Amino acid sequence: MARLLEVPYRLVPSTVVVAVTCALLVVFATWWNDLLARSSTFAVGMLILQGFALRMYWKARRHELASKLLPSLWFHLFFVVLFAIWAMWPLWDSPNADVHTLGGAPIAIFALLLNLGIFGLQMGELLFLNRWMTLREASQTNLNRLLLDTMPDLVWMKDTGGTYRVANRAFLKTFAPSDGELIGRTDFDLMDNESARKLRRDDAEVLRQATVLRFIDTVPAADGRTMSFDTIKAPVYNSASEAIGVLGLARDLTERLAAEQDLRRSEDRFRSLIEQAPLAVCITRGLRIIYANSKFLAALGLESTQVMGLSLFAFVAVAHRSTLTRYFRRQLESRAPMEIESRALRRDGTEFPVRVSSSLVQLSDGDAAVSFLADLTEAKQAEEHRAKLQAQLLEAQRIESLGNLAGGVAHDMNNTLTAILSVATATLATQESNGTIQRPLSTIVKAAERGGKMVKSLLGIARKTPLEFLPVDINQMLREEAFLLERVAQGKSQLRLDLEVGLKPVLGDASTLSNAIMNLCINALDAMTEKGTLTLRSRDGGDCVEIQVEDTGVGMSKEVLERASDLFFTTKRPGKGTGLGLALVASTVQAHGGKMTLESELGKGTLVTVRLPFVEGAVVVEAPKVSGLTQAQPLRVLLIDDDELVREALQESLALLGHHVTTAESGEHALSLLTEQASPDVVILDMTMPGLGGVGTLPLLKGKLPLVPVLLSTGQHDQAVTDLAASFPSVHILPKPYSIEALRSKLQMAVSRGG
Repeated sequence: MARLLEVPYRLVPSTVVVAVTCALLVVFATWWNDLLARSSTFAVGMLILQGFALRMYWKARRHELASKLLPSLWFHLFFVVLFAIWAMWPLWDSPNADVHTLGGAPIAIFALLLNLGIFGLQMGELLFLNRWMTLREASQTNLNRLLLDTMPDLVWMKDTGGTYRVANRAFLKTFAPSDGELIGRTDFDLMDNESARKLRRDDAEVLRQATVLRFIDTVPAADGRTMSFDTIKAPVYNSASEAIGVLGLARDLTERLAAEQDLRRSEDRFRSLIEQAPLAVCITRGLRIIYANSKFLAALGLESTQVMGLSLFAFVAVAHRSTLTRYFRRQLESRAPMEIESRALRRDGTEFPVRVSSSLVQLSDGDAAVSFLADLTEAKQAEEHRAKLQAQLLEAQRIESLGNLAGGVAHDMNNTLTAILSVATATLATQESNGTIQRPLSTIVKAAERGGKMVKSLLGIARKTPLEFLPVDINQMLREEAFLLERVAQGKSQLRLDLEVGLKPVLGDASTLSNAIMNLCINALDAMTEKGTLTLRSRDGGDCVEIQVEDTGVGMSKEVLERASDLFFTTKRPGKGTGLGLALVASTVQAHGGKMTLESELGKGTLVTVRLPFVEGAVVVEAPKVSGLTQAQPLRVLLIDDDELVREALQESLALLGHHVTTAESGEHALSLLTEQASPDVVILDMTMPGLGGVGTLPLLKGKLPLVPVLLSTGQHDQAVTDLAASFPSVHILPKPYSIEALRSKLQMAVSRGG
């Protein structure tokens, strides 16, 4: 039944008609005579032949071979005619017989005509089917050709002799000769012999192995270009399983291979550039190193075989690995170049700072990260050096500010100390040597002199005043410091002197050296929170004199000890320390060509050793002692100072020396007095005053009194004051603060030289 359903529907009507006709003939054959039986036999034969024809029809339709129906249909026609003659023979034998006598002859004639009609119908169906099959085959052929021609790949078929039999449009466009004729030609007609022989060898291998093979072919095209193809070839067989040729399909790889070659060249250039780069470079994929240049290997102390395939984290300090992981994760998400500072790990385990700059690049085998590592060791050192320079610059600026402040403060301080020192020394000179007030007055004098030295040291920070280098007796200086410290310590700490006798003097500024020792002693006393011992020691150091200040205080840690000499560094609470003490001491020792060392340990006190070069054959000049006043030759003294306290104190002191004093509060006032009074014998001129000041007054004063000696009273003995004094005759410098003895000595010198 399933096979019958495959018969075209156009055969169904004829089949039904034949079946009905045969059924009617069988019925008539049972009613009538032998002639009817003969007609029935004829009908049965028609049914058998019709069934045979239907079978052939179905077979032809199934195998799409409609042309094979023709023999069966002619055979069918032959038997129809034969049976018609046999059935109608009685009519032809007795043409005048009665129709009733003949019996079933009309029925036979009817059957004959009916079968002839059926045969005509079948012939029409056959012609239609044949035409339909022809059109379908033509349509299928056109469709197949269209599919082949629309394919971008090259398709062809060659026979076993290598002659082209089929080729699609892409193949013709690529390899067809100038005349456009390809079918019937061989590879030797299309290209050079070497390429043609190679293709023939491939075809022979496909036929020999009887399987599908793949080749990469590089052959010349019709336009002269050399093209590359990915080719698949398969054997072709006929119905007898005999090889009749080779079917080929090729895809053009020319552009892709050229792009890959360009990419490889680009990668080679890229690697060459990386190898020549001044930075350490590595290429990673998934944080695994796939390439590293020589700079990278040298920076880490590695060889190429030791780094390939390893994780980049193997060369990153442990503390920085998590940060670097986040960095690369963000880069993969954003695909943007990134930069980070980290610490790399050398082969020997040492760390060093690096700057990692990374970018994603497209390589032939996928994405990769190119990382540039810049060693920041020198940059960090330079940065630290720059920071130190900036700190030093800041310190210099602070010192400059301090110096400017000191310059302003020094004037007022020196004025105050001058008043105290001059009055104290004048009073002390008028007292008896064993008087009860002499000791307190001596203390006042020493305190004022100490204050003057402190102001001078303060000015020395900013080099506002030059140092006066004279031979200094270190032991005597230490005894004087101990004398003052006894009152400062007030029994809280024990003071001990350990002085080696016979020490050679050192060349230095006594005031700044004594102030430096005092700073060390004050620090030592502050370090002893409980009762302790402060030792001042002097020793012969061979080529120098050693001064040691040792305490039994709390000591210093290693970190504090390293910064103890830094300017403004202090461990004392706010308001207690300024951080200037040790810095001033170090500056003073350095200015004297010496060295200072600190030794300390927490809980074990501190030892400061100062080494100063001694002077061969130098003699220490004793400072003049305050003795009783002797009346000098009376002088007319013009005192010019803006500070009322100084004017009053000096006026009293000069009066005790027997001089006549005229005071002026400014340079302008003094110049106006010259026109009203007699010329003075000597002038004491303060350098720092409002208005003209000392600098503006001196030229005008010398213009009116060219021969009168002038003492420039100043607490800031710098180069500018020295140059000003040297530019006029009979001008001398009187440093503040000064005692009455120093004042008398300067007056005598000025008058004797300027007279």
